[in-house]
This record gives sequence, C-alpha cells and structure tokens, in this order.
Amino acid sequence: MTTDKDKKKKSKDKAYGSPPPRRKHVDISEFSNFEILWFDLSTKVREMYQELNQPLIDKVYDQKHLLDQMFKHSDVQDANIQKLDDTVHEKTEALDVFQKIFSKIAQVEEDRKTIEMRLEANVDSVMKTFAEYQFKFQQNDKQFKTMVSLNSQHLFLCFILNFSILL
Repeated sequence: MTTDKDKKKKSKDKAYGSPPPRRKHVDISEFSNFEILWFDLSTKVREMYQELNQPLIDKVYDQKHLLDQMFKHSDVQDANIQKLDDTVHEKTEALDVFQKIFSKIAQVEEDRKTIEMRLEANVDSVMKTFAEYQFKFQQNDKQFKTMVSLNSQHLFLCFILNFSILL
C-alpha cells in the first residue's frame, strides 16, 4: 500500500529524476479512424501538460505545508506568551527578566512575520508561473486545433482531387 509520502516521492522522482521513457513513433497509416488519432494526440498533450506542471504543483504543496507549520508554531508561541503574561500580571512588581523575555518574544514574532511574508511571496510567484504555463498551453492548444483543421481540409481536398482524377 502506498502512502502520500511515497506518492509525493514518486512524483518528485518523475519530475526531477530521469527523463520520461521514449515512446515508439506512431505511424498515421496504423490508424483506420481519424478519431483514434485525435484521441491519441490529445492524450499525449494532456500527459505533457501534467509532466510540465507537476513540479509547480509539488512546490505549491510544499509551500503550503511550510505555512501550516509556521501557523502551528505561532499558536504555540501565543500560548506561551499568554502564560508569561498571566504570570507577570499576578506579580505586583515588574521584573527586568520578563521585560527581556517580552522583547525577545517580540523579536521572534517579527522574524516569523517576515518569513511568512517571504513564503507568501514565493507562493504567489509559483502561482504566477503556473498561470503563465497554463496560458502558453492554451495558446499551443489553439494552434494545434487550427493545424488539425487545416490538415483535415487538406486531406479532403486531396481526396477530391484523387477522386476527380479517377473519373
């Protein structure tokens, strides 16, 4: 039974490891039906799209995991701060030690916020890159459909020309 960790490792190995296996060349004459050829081509385009975008998807999930860890760590720190605050307020006199602790906690919180902002900027960058790839894919898909349409028109004209020659 494979776990999510194994799946993630396999997807990363596929994305960053060895190149995809070579496929044998498909001869158009092997297909008796244009729909089968179209299905095969669209399947290959989907596979290519998945192979190109898998590293981006993995990075987004990794960034999300890091943000979740930061939020959990922040919650623990908030609880500790609350405990210290309660302890200090129970005392009638303020101690220098607690002032130092509060300043250190404030510094750690500030560092956490800067790291969180950097992580969010990285996630935004990955999402923008993903959107660019998606736009490029859509443009390539439109060009491909145009080429297929022109090719089918060309085949039809060749058929008519051959038919007229036979007559």
